[in-house]
Amino acid sequence: MRVMWVVVATGVVVGQPDPRAELARPRATVEALGEVQNGVFSADGKAFLGWVVPVGKDPADVRLRPWPWTLWSVADGTPVAQWTGDPLGGFDTPGSSDGTVWPAFLTEDPKFGSRCRLLDLTTGKTSDVPGVSGPKETCSRPSFSADRTRLAYSDYAPARTAHVYEKRAGGWAEVAAVPGENAALSPDGKFVATVAWADDPRGGGRKTLAVRAFAVSDGKERWAAAVDTYGLVGFTPDGRYVVQSDNAGHRLIDAATGTQAALVANGPRGDAQGPREVAYRAGWVAAVVRGESKVELVRWDLAAGKEASRTAVESPFGRNRTPPFGSPRLAVVQALQDHPVPERRNTFWSSMTVDVYDPAAAEPVTRVRLSSARAVIASPDGETLAALGTRMLMFYPLPANK
Repeated sequence: MRVMWVVVATGVVVGQPDPRAELARPRATVEALGEVQNGVFSADGKAFLGWVVPVGKDPADVRLRPWPWTLWSVADGTPVAQWTGDPLGGFDTPGSSDGTVWPAFLTEDPKFGSRCRLLDLTTGKTSDVPGVSGPKETCSRPSFSADRTRLAYSDYAPARTAHVYEKRAGGWAEVAAVPGENAALSPDGKFVATVAWADDPRGGGRKTLAVRAFAVSDGKERWAAAVDTYGLVGFTPDGRYVVQSDNAGHRLIDAATGTQAALVANGPRGDAQGPREVAYRAGWVAAVVRGESKVELVRWDLAAGKEASRTAVESPFGRNRTPPFGSPRLAVVQALQDHPVPERRNTFWSSMTVDVYDPAAAEPVTRVRLSSARAVIASPDGETLAALGTRMLMFYPLPANK
């Protein structure tokens, strides 16, 4: 029988090298006493939200009950807020800049069904999304500008319309309404992108599904780019590109012209789809591309409009849980390793090595060696790597973006 140890401290065994001496030291550690589920960073990377499955419990059983969510400080690991509930789809979109207010689909009144609300985790109180109240529950999650003074969402009834609101002294005021679904606001709040039917350039009265970009100032369309599905990730943090995901992969569309700069896909086939492990920063994209027989780290230079490099890597699937385009850092998890515990027969502890990349560089900016970790998530600001273990949640500092 093999016994696995959980290693929580570094040390050196006399007379031989000890890999524990190479373990990275976290900035903060949370004694979760279970594995964190559905983990997500706040938009500014300073808070981390998730719920814990206690040791020995089956996650499938726990999922049937309201989840006990906890919001932790990334700086020191202390709980900032706790809330018990069962939001539809979880919290897959970052909340406010301080992480306390999060958009969530909640069932508060059976006659309205599930509708998007703004939930303050510190108080447990909810408020309306501007312009959304009563039975008007069929709207997309709000997309915010970087300074949080504007937000956009799409309302599916009675018309498929995107609404843009601006925060003023007297409250939120609507400043634009344009056609389309899955509204995404640019970081500066000046443009809104949607997916909607548009006139086909071939004419003949035909229509084609397209990403459409509108100026908030006058509501006029700036461009339309044909796509296959309604998937819209949103603008890149610098506002230079719109990311759209369809059956072919992730399309990066120039936000100024509407031309496609790159298609990030798992292979040359039209239905290859986009890789889950993908990061963008400053005009560069890096992704772990998984083909039928190999795994590669691929980088794209968007300004040049071409692939920059392709390198074979060994990386197990599912260990990097960062949302696609959710961080400027790409965490490439190497194969896990087992290490024997000295003087204990058939007893081992495991480590995970993570190479962290800036998409603009061919070599990793840092290598982090972890113990007791099952998966990692990189923060939206690229400054923290969260390591999720069976008993602990750890936050590791990353080099600053250059």
